[in-house]
Amino acid sequence: MMKRLALIVFASMALWSCGTSGGTAPDDTFDRSAMLRDMAEHWIVPSYAEASATAHAMFLAIDGFTADPRPQTLNDARQAWVTATDAWERIVLFDFGPAEGLYGDLTMNAGTFPASPTKIERFVTAGDTSMQNFDRDSRGYLAIDYLLYDGSDADIVARFSGPENANRRAYLRTVARTIDEQIATVSNAWNTSYVTTFVQHNGTDAGSSVSELVNSMAMSFEVLKNDKVGTPAGKRVGQSGPDPRRVEAYYSGRSVALMRRHFAAITATWGGISDNGGTTFKAFDDYLMTVTGGERLVTDTRAQIARVEELLTALPQDATLASLCASSDPRIETLHTELQKLTRFLKSEMASVLGVAITYSSGDGD
Repeated sequence: MMKRLALIVFASMALWSCGTSGGTAPDDTFDRSAMLRDMAEHWIVPSYAEASATAHAMFLAIDGFTADPRPQTLNDARQAWVTATDAWERIVLFDFGPAEGLYGDLTMNAGTFPASPTKIERFVTAGDTSMQNFDRDSRGYLAIDYLLYDGSDADIVARFSGPENANRRAYLRTVARTIDEQIATVSNAWNTSYVTTFVQHNGTDAGSSVSELVNSMAMSFEVLKNDKVGTPAGKRVGQSGPDPRRVEAYYSGRSVALMRRHFAAITATWGGISDNGGTTFKAFDDYLMTVTGGERLVTDTRAQIARVEELLTALPQDATLASLCASSDPRIETLHTELQKLTRFLKSEMASVLGVAITYSSGDGD
């Protein structure tokens, strides 16, 4: 996932806990502090709270399954995972500040894909539940996708049953508990001191909250475009054809649903309307309307967002993203093309008119 993106991090970006940032955007009359507070209170903090609550519910359901492996408890664990991953997609782009950690940021640790069955099975065999390593494709939500969905219900229940499978039960339980604890830690930080820090960093220079949001939103969008669609569809430089096993949630077949959630979170952050209740808040479309060239950019961005939403909605309900990529379905080709068109609006043009530097490289020339 984000392991593909080579970050060019300025020293000041690490100083998220320091004082108010400077930086002046063109036509600098917009109240950025009000936008940041509105976004934090009405979108980011509630989204983290939901992600934390559903991650905890998932841990409890998985704990119940590992304590008593049978079809009903397996189904309970899967349903909790579905709910948790839906909530997870709303916070993947808020991957800065308290989301940064010793072994990489929260998205790397909880959302790296595709999962590596080889690494997972190696850790299971060794009884290693430390999670203290950089093998991020061996843990997180997509490791659970593999552990709970790879095989028939009977096969999966059998793999978790009996004393001979104690290591497997311990590993799944630890992966779920680690996700729960990590998201809770970040959510608690947003609920206490970090909102104040976030609002105070109201400039547009590298390390400011506006810069963090613009860069995180653009980078998260490119993960969706390049890694969730482009790579499985065989559209990345150097690929000779589709690689359908590289979709986000290969084993459960939920890649399209998660991609829709991810895109909705990006557009909510840009347009100020949440996808979980319709709450409105000040966002980047409001900011853009106050700067030179912003009104035209808002119009173009809204039109292209609507086009992508139309294509995502039109994807068939009875086919997985992996199967669509494997068959080179033209709808995936069209979706990737339209996502490419949206890149310049959400990344280079918005950053330019707001006076924000793009501080990472996606490696695809956009």
